[in-house]
Amino acid sequence: TTPQPTKRYYVPLLTTERKIMNYEEMSDGEITWRVHHIVKKIPEGYATMCVKDYCNNPSDAWPIMIENNISLHYEWHKKGKYTAIGTRWSERSLGHHGQSLEVTLDKGQELRAAMICFLEIKKTGQEND
Repeated sequence: TTPQPTKRYYVPLLTTERKIMNYEEMSDGEITWRVHHIVKKIPEGYATMCVKDYCNNPSDAWPIMIENNISLHYEWHKKGKYTAIGTRWSERSLGHHGQSLEVTLDKGQELRAAMICFLEIKKTGQEND
């Protein structure tokens, strides 16, 4: 088999302006470069090129899911839906309990759901800094 060409996502310059993000309206490429920005700890205002495909390639997404305790579950009662589950931890969390985060998308978008969950977890951490 011939190797598939690597997708390349160009990371646009980020602004310091905070906006409410609706990740479900973003393309896979937009989600990928936001994940890449966080994973590689790229300072705001820098542009980079990302050759990963976090929303579609398990070998790219899995390490992030493991490190951030994000799991995927098939929703048998919601035919064809998968839910990514993670936990938001902050200084405001009481005791050892965090806030459960769930993102449910259609079959075939499981990794996308996990990356949206990752972005939501990290967004909370940035707001508390």
